Amino acid sequence: MNSASNTHLPHHIATVRVATELYGLRERLERVEHGLEVVFLEAENVPSGQTIEMLQELDVLQQSVGALAGYLNRLAEMVNSEGNVSTSDAVDVVPLREMAQRLNGLPAKAQDAGVAELF
Repeated sequence: MNSASNTHLPHHIATVRVATELYGLRERLERVEHGLEVVFLEAENVPSGQTIEMLQELDVLQQSVGALAGYLNRLAEMVNSEGNVSTSDAVDVVPLREMAQRLNGLPAKAQDAGVAELF
């Protein structure tokens, strides 16, 4: 059981901890993606369109998790004395255009399933 002193943290420390976890998830997704690529190459068969789409989806997930981690780290650096941040400045580290727009509070566009978000 954690004591109260361990569960009450400054916002920036808690945010950096979440970002660190997200970076770890991004690395795991990258290992899974590369592992699957090796499996397909060792099988010496040409991946189907569905397999390629799956690998692309893993790549988008990896990029998205990494972008969110970078965004959280940036937010943690930018918190002012009132606890506010400039999301427009923090979102500069997000390479995925539509994700950056959503993080800035713009409405999400409807996307077809399986369509990769391009930079």
